[in-house]
Amino acid sequence: MWCKSGIVDPPSSWPSAAECLAICTSLDGNPVAKGFTDPGAFSVLQGAKLTLTCAGADTYRDDDWALNALVLTCGVNGTLDEPDTWPSCAARPTCPAPPAPESGTGLEAEDAAATPAVTQDAYFKCKVAGKVTNSGARIRASCAVNDAGSPAYVYPVGWEGAGEGHSEN
Repeated sequence: MWCKSGIVDPPSSWPSAAECLAICTSLDGNPVAKGFTDPGAFSVLQGAKLTLTCAGADTYRDDDWALNALVLTCGVNGTLDEPDTWPSCAARPTCPAPPAPESGTGLEAEDAAATPAVTQDAYFKCKVAGKVTNSGARIRASCAVNDAGSPAYVYPVGWEGAGEGHSEN
């Protein structure tokens, strides 16, 4: 561009790579009220992401207990893709102590007093030292939220030694 008499001449050709992008600078929802960290002032370019993490130690999203963050993307209209219903951050629910396997299985809980949180596991092993199960040294039972919304163990398919509260994945 050249300046003639104080007037800037337009370029003979505009760059083809120039693109005007939207900027997201606010949230409609209140993430702090749901237990997320305060994002403070922010500017996110269209297509970029804003990550909100749960504020409390050992807190996770109540809609997916494996996650402790919510990732929002800035859209072409300058708004973030906020969820219709915001998840809350909370401590994971815990399963009760693992049930005692039926007596004929020869199994015992590795830690009978353990109360794993959702997404964590309890393990069962042979009572007799030096023996292993037909599926390895130990059997894993995962603590998960069941259809009723309560924490419960999920046992390996076909495992008949679960005793009370037996459910299979």
